[in-house]
Amino acid sequence: MRSRRRFVIRWLERTAVALLLVFAAAGVSAARGRGADGDFEKRESSHFVLFQDVDIDQFGGFHGSRRFEQQVLDDLEASYRKLDQTLGLRPSRKIDVVIYDPAIFDQQFASLFRFAAAGFYSGIIRIRGSVRFSEQLSRVLAHELFHAALDAATPSAVYPAWFNEGMAEWFEARIHGKRHLTAGEIAVLRNALATGQLFAIDGWRTCSPTP
Repeated sequence: MRSRRRFVIRWLERTAVALLLVFAAAGVSAARGRGADGDFEKRESSHFVLFQDVDIDQFGGFHGSRRFEQQVLDDLEASYRKLDQTLGLRPSRKIDVVIYDPAIFDQQFASLFRFAAAGFYSGIIRIRGSVRFSEQLSRVLAHELFHAALDAATPSAVYPAWFNEGMAEWFEARIHGKRHLTAGEIAVLRNALATGQLFAIDGWRTCSPTP
């Protein structure tokens, strides 16, 4: 009788350990699968609605998804204020921003561009993301925010691509402290002017080389 009781107790102990191991493995698997699964996390700020599906294992903590989302929203709000101060652009509606896992972004949108896109605006700001907030991500957010703000301010207007893209580049540079053209950029412009490739603002005619 005692031997049978010991056998039952050992069996229960082994079963309990096995179940704990199964539950632990399931928890790890769930944590690993939290990101990049098409199940977007949503978070809002005063002027933005953020959706992100970046493959970040942790929910909280210094490298968790919540901290990442807050950094993105804080950066967007700072850019929003700068946009209002410098250009008077202040979209009245909240702007949707979607940050994708890089592999998913490439799979869905690579065929739309002839180059490796870091983000684009088409009614919604769509960004090729990263598991960490970085200066490069901040630059892309500022760049696409300009496109979104200009569209919100003048939805029926059609601007030349060089103006829309050039102003987005200018705003991106302004946000990150750049105030002047580099020597290399000046050289490119001088070469374009000398070869008649520089556009004039009045009617966007091609400029003639200087005599």
